[in-house]
Amino acid sequence: MFREELERIFAAIADDMVWQRPHGIASIGYHIRHCAGSTHRMLIYARGRMLSPGQLQQLADEKDADPRLGAADLLRIATDAIDAALAFIRNTKAAQLDEERLVGRKQIRTNL
Repeated sequence: MFREELERIFAAIADDMVWQRPHGIASIGYHIRHCAGSTHRMLIYARGRMLSPGQLQQLADEKDADPRLGAADLLRIATDAIDAALAFIRNTKAAQLDEERLVGRKQIRTNL
């Protein structure tokens, strides 16, 4: 269902709109890249890993417009992130949910 909703929304978005910042607010492109990136980072932590230097650079780059990416690219980025999260959830057993994980540079303790 999420895919159909995103496809409906993105069908109405022209490529030249995705990086616009009306009234100085963050662009659609930023929000999609940041949400997808945040999802991927949470999956990395959920797997018990820390971010690599390349992944930290991707985080820093999320704020920068990338005019090479149009609406179709951003739709793919969003759906890929959601699909990855759903796959992770499907493959997680209830017994794993209390396993400890460390999140972020501060290594904040949490559970899966």
